[in-house]
Amino acid sequence: MHRTSSPLGANRIAIGAGRAVSVMIDAGSTIQCVNGTLWLTQEGDTRDYCIPAGVTFCADRAGQAVLSAIDAPALAVVRARDPASCSTTRFKIDSIERLTNAARAAQSAYMANALARLLKRIAIAVRATAKALREGAGISSRRVND
Repeated sequence: MHRTSSPLGANRIAIGAGRAVSVMIDAGSTIQCVNGTLWLTQEGDTRDYCIPAGVTFCADRAGQAVLSAIDAPALAVVRARDPASCSTTRFKIDSIERLTNAARAAQSAYMANALARLLKRIAIAVRATAKALREGAGISSRRVND
C-alpha cells in the first residue's frame, strides 16, 4: 500500500497493465493520470471513476483508494491534500488537447472494431447465400473431375 506522504507531498506511481495499487488518501488529495487510463475505486464511495491521461481527480473523502491500469501501463501522481489545486469540482482537465486526442483515438478504435464486426457478419451472410443458391440450383460445392 502506498501513502501520499512524501517529502515533496507527491508520489509517482507506475502501474502495470491490468494491475492495481492501493493508496491511502485524505479528502482534498489529488490523483493525476499522467499517461494511460486509470480506474479508481474509493473506500466508502459506490461509484468508480475512469481517469484518462491529462485529467486530475480530486478526492472528496479520506480512506483507501485502489488505482488500476486499464489495457496498458499507467502513471499516476498522487498529491497530499492541497486546497489550491482541489476545487469544488471532482475532475480537472490538465490538457484539453491531450484529452481531445485521446477521445478521438478511442472513438476511432471503437468505429474500426464495429466496422470489422459488421464486415465479418456480411461475409458470413454472403457465404450462406452462395451456399443456398448452389444447393437450390443443384450445383455441388465439390469439384467434378473431367
